[in-house]
Amino acid sequence: MNIYKSSKPAPYVYMCVHKKTGHFYIGYREKNVYLNLNSDIDLPMYKTSSKYVNPFFTDYEWKILAEFYDGEAAYEFEQFLINKHWDNPLLINKHCFYEKRKFRNGDHSEEIKTKISQSLIGKKKSKEHTDNIRLSKLGKKLPPRSLEHRQKISIAKTGSKRPPVTEETRKKLSITSQGRKLPPFSEEHRKKLSEAAKRRHQRNRLL
Repeated sequence: MNIYKSSKPAPYVYMCVHKKTGHFYIGYREKNVYLNLNSDIDLPMYKTSSKYVNPFFTDYEWKILAEFYDGEAAYEFEQFLINKHWDNPLLINKHCFYEKRKFRNGDHSEEIKTKISQSLIGKKKSKEHTDNIRLSKLGKKLPPRSLEHRQKISIAKTGSKRPPVTEETRKKLSITSQGRKLPPFSEEHRKKLSEAAKRRHQRNRLL
């Protein structure tokens, strides 16, 4: 393993080359900084995230190409190298996002797609994953739905009934609403509520 001694933890770009076939993989790593591990110590333990390389780790010759001050610079250099070798049939990397141009080296077969789908059945997202999703959506507003979109939602929900609320759910709703005060309705909001009530009243009279 061709790894020089690193002086301190830093994001790095590495490459591994298969000892017999010459196939090679390029990757980058910055988590070692948070783990406080120098690159020459981290790489042998990390064994890359590539599912094409990881199971055959010992069949490859490894070397660190460069170290950087931050992860973004390491990532950009990794993508630059992948793009540079993109037409090389020995390149193992399947994705490249160099200069924000996203493309793939081939596509998943139907068999692999089915296996991925089956492997995800019954799996729950971790709390960390759900928290990250929630944080990424904070402050974001959805664009207004078109009339066609609203009509499709209405048709999809026609005839469907909500399941009865359980006693446990009622208690949770009661606890969360305790001490909560609604802000005063605006004049526009009151008019909308009034119009909606009139429409319900008219429908009930026709029934």
